[in-house]
Amino acid sequence: MIAALSMLYRVSHNEKYLQAAKTAQSFIEKNLCGNTGLYASYRDGKRSDKAFLDDYAFYTATLIEMYNSTLDKSYLEKAERFCNETVRRFSDKQNGGFYLCKADDDELFMNPRETYDGAIPSGNSVMAYNFVRLYQITENEKYRELAEKQFEFLSSQASDYPAGHSMFLLAKLMYENPPEHITVAVKDSTDLQSVKDNIPFFSNISVVSESKEYHLINDMTTYYVCKDYSCMPPTNTITHENQTKRIEIK
Repeated sequence: MIAALSMLYRVSHNEKYLQAAKTAQSFIEKNLCGNTGLYASYRDGKRSDKAFLDDYAFYTATLIEMYNSTLDKSYLEKAERFCNETVRRFSDKQNGGFYLCKADDDELFMNPRETYDGAIPSGNSVMAYNFVRLYQITENEKYRELAEKQFEFLSSQASDYPAGHSMFLLAKLMYENPPEHITVAVKDSTDLQSVKDNIPFFSNISVVSESKEYHLINDMTTYYVCKDYSCMPPTNTITHENQTKRIEIK
């Protein structure tokens, strides 16, 4: 729901949806997050001992979408931390994929690696999505390698019944057909709101300060747009396909 609210904010630009998402995420951070991990439930001041793969996978996806909506790097840093913790706790290092419970949990008779995407996607498929999004936003090769390993595992599961693995297919589609990557060299923090209001709904955004690699054009906030291994010249305005709105900082 938090991810959905944050996406709805990007579509509608209605601040109430973003505030609702922030409130819900703050509740999770306060009541369901420990120093290194997550708890599965909270009630009357008490929380459970263990969280499952799905809890980690969905919360990581939530933090990624919160970053996409706010461009607040703290959300992205938390998403990476929980993603890495998920790999550490749940990965099946020998056969690929992720267990439902911690890999070394000996309390269960069996520890499944769920892959079916029904009304709720599986934790394994959401992790594939997380790896793709983090790779495309951060350009960290570690996430590309993790994504490809996860695709290899899930492909064998999905080959007989693709319709039951829709989230995995979405992640793979995004990996093979990535949205544009926009690096924004911001002149002033006050420009950030205008950037957020106008960026494409589904794109990979990195916000940086002026540097030798990303210098300001005309002493204004500047966009560096790349897609399909091809980059456009840096510009202060960008026009998107199928859109009449131009992004411009004045």
